[in-house]
Amino acid sequence: MTTGPAPTAPPTDEALMARAADGDAAAFDALFARHAPRLGAVLRRGGLDREEAQELLQQTFLVVWRSRRDYDPTRPFAPWATTIALNLKRDRLRRHRRSPVVPDAGPALETAARPPGQERVLRAQEVRAAVAALPPGRREVVELHWLAGLSMAEVGAALGTSTGAVKVRAHKAYQQLHALLMGDPR
Repeated sequence: MTTGPAPTAPPTDEALMARAADGDAAAFDALFARHAPRLGAVLRRGGLDREEAQELLQQTFLVVWRSRRDYDPTRPFAPWATTIALNLKRDRLRRHRRSPVVPDAGPALETAARPPGQERVLRAQEVRAAVAALPPGRREVVELHWLAGLSMAEVGAALGTSTGAVKVRAHKAYQQLHALLMGDPR
């Protein structure tokens, strides 16, 4: 029985980015294929429709491509790309934030039946507003951990801090979110 060469492990994200920095479009395409599904899901959560999320996904990878020579290959790629996507999303939501104008219709408006699903939409808006009300350091941890699905270690790497510090920030952020959502002005 002859044995062939041992299978090689696929290149890491960081190795692909180093190749992309040298102009290797195939390496960049591989990064896109690996990360686009997860980043697309992150962008669709909480306020963007599929078309807007797809547009921001393209913008995210455009920023990644343009920043490829500035990327530090000693830092993990996934948290870096996720941070870019979330920043673009935050900017988009901030630009499009509008408060609905509701005419003063008195008690009849308050007791009118809401369309199906409106309660869920209203609750999602409350959660987004509560996350936006967090101090920047805590908000960033919540966005990366809870919304983007990164582990605490990955969040720490993205923020350049220890996993322990991230856990403390996350704990305080989730306590503050609970208080904000429950109407407790802590």
